[in-house]
Amino acid sequence: MAYRSAPSTPFASPHAPGVDADADVTADGRSPRPSRDWLALLVTLAIAAFFVWPRLDRGWVPHDEGMLGQTAERIRLGQLPHRDFEEIYTGALGYWHALAQQLFGTTLMATRYALFAVWLGWLSLIFGGVRRAMPRSAAGWAAGATVTIAMWTLPVYPSAMPSWYLLFVGTVAIAALLRWHDTHRGHWIVAAGFAVGIGLTIKITALYLLAAALLALVIAAQRDEPRAAAAPTRLPSIAIIAGLAVLTLLVVYLLRARLLISEVLHLIVPIAALTAVAADREVAILKRGGRDWREVFVPVGLLLFGVAIPVVLFTIPYALSGSLDALIRGVLFDAMGRAAGLVFLMKPVAVTVAGLMVVLLAAVELRWGASPFVRAGAVVVGAWLAWSSASSILLYQVVWEGARWLLPASVVFVAVRHSRIPSGTAASRIQLTAMTTAAFASMLALNQYPFSAPIYYCFVAPLGFLVLLQAMPEAASRLSGTFVLLGLFAVVSIQPGDVFNLGQFPRQLDFTHRLAIPRGGLRVSAADSALYSDLDAIIARRRTDAGIVAGPGMPEVTFLSGPPYRGHLLFHLMPYEVRDSLDLPRATAEGLPSVMVWNLKPDFGEPVAPDIKRWYDARLPVGTRIWTDLRHVEVRWR
Repeated sequence: MAYRSAPSTPFASPHAPGVDADADVTADGRSPRPSRDWLALLVTLAIAAFFVWPRLDRGWVPHDEGMLGQTAERIRLGQLPHRDFEEIYTGALGYWHALAQQLFGTTLMATRYALFAVWLGWLSLIFGGVRRAMPRSAAGWAAGATVTIAMWTLPVYPSAMPSWYLLFVGTVAIAALLRWHDTHRGHWIVAAGFAVGIGLTIKITALYLLAAALLALVIAAQRDEPRAAAAPTRLPSIAIIAGLAVLTLLVVYLLRARLLISEVLHLIVPIAALTAVAADREVAILKRGGRDWREVFVPVGLLLFGVAIPVVLFTIPYALSGSLDALIRGVLFDAMGRAAGLVFLMKPVAVTVAGLMVVLLAAVELRWGASPFVRAGAVVVGAWLAWSSASSILLYQVVWEGARWLLPASVVFVAVRHSRIPSGTAASRIQLTAMTTAAFASMLALNQYPFSAPIYYCFVAPLGFLVLLQAMPEAASRLSGTFVLLGLFAVVSIQPGDVFNLGQFPRQLDFTHRLAIPRGGLRVSAADSALYSDLDAIIARRRTDAGIVAGPGMPEVTFLSGPPYRGHLLFHLMPYEVRDSLDLPRATAEGLPSVMVWNLKPDFGEPVAPDIKRWYDARLPVGTRIWTDLRHVEVRWR
């Protein structure tokens, strides 16, 4: 089969000769009929948008939405993240969301519109990656696989969280590196670094993407190609082997607090497999006399140059205002403190082992999927499993855990299959595509630590599925049953629920109730719609220029009521230095708020200390309580 890429995307590459190349190939290796690919891409985007757009306003995690909205508005008001207010992440995403509010209005929907626009561009890159792994005649299959991948993203959780953007910039980095593989032009490495740098300005865990890019450069440098004007020595190879060992040890050190078998298999083993293969290949190069320093370290320099551009630009306002210490403290030290308090363990292997049936289905298709009978049987099995999972807790968990197992299994399969340096341009291109994607998928999967809530798998699942499609040249055309299972499961079993039941059990939720507040706009549960409408009405009647305070963990209340915003904190109700009521007179030097909204049942952390609440109750003596099954809220005013 002859493999080629989607039209005019960074994934596009010269034709890689296959075993039975079609006749419709030009002298430069490209198809003379790109209209088929363009049509497939447009159909893909149309179908995916058809599913996502009606769901873009569906559901919420209140504190996530409040944090995103309030951060963007504070930036619009001239505040600087970390210096003027508590920023949970690095901070650059808030500027994109501030622009979205400027364009679409100061509502909870503004950030989602911005996410949707970027998502469409990202999906085009995913289509290019899938198309690259498929024969020219399989444009329709590429569209179907891309739509399946799309169903695991925004339809599951359409909130504009930074983790979605890490997935997006990681995909851009993969695409740029693949273009470098094909063209050998250094500006594509700079582009990959630039994408990683943008990721770092969004969320510090983009360091995983940087590690993935470095690993991909090492693997690319191991291609069996002549070294023109090279002066090989042993030291570069020794440095590379040492670096691979350090990377593996750093991953183990990162997870040292809970090296349970699930975390080892899902997070450590895939990375260790790739680094072990890369080290073994480098040992072979070392035995042949080593390599020239320029073969690895020039690309690394270009990558780091690209990374530095957005990072330096982001830090300029802090340097000019003398606030670099606030940025460093907020991005590094405060982030580590928050991470220490967030723990969500993966399920034990004994609970998830049934999910390996999905891996077995994929393995059968990879081995025997060329047979029409096997392919038809796999499609029937996949469709039945997906449809039945909507009414069975057992089958739901089997398919969900199977989908999670696909990422480490695919990465390990790719590492083992490509353990040797390829010979020939076509083999080299196929291997580099798979190994590069596997490096990014395995490293980005670390975002599931230390908080392995099921939604965090969705932030990396598209890359895991892409690795599976690139596992072998015939993979994409054989995995019909697996992708029918994944796509249909997402539509009939995952999307009717929300993040709170994700990965646990199938659930049909009623999100037909509008958050009918000027800054709202989302469709939420009946309880949340009533709660926040009541809160908005109470606050509107009682608030003065002194503003309001809400918490802990209720930034959505202050955003929905609007500025002025008091103090530095978004999530916490009290400053960090306040331990008891004796510290309060000093902490409230700016005066009491006009209204306080107490979260008596916070999602994270403990409620405020009783003596602190009594201190405020004495000064804000009038109040009312609003109770729902999930939220216990008290409002107090003067």
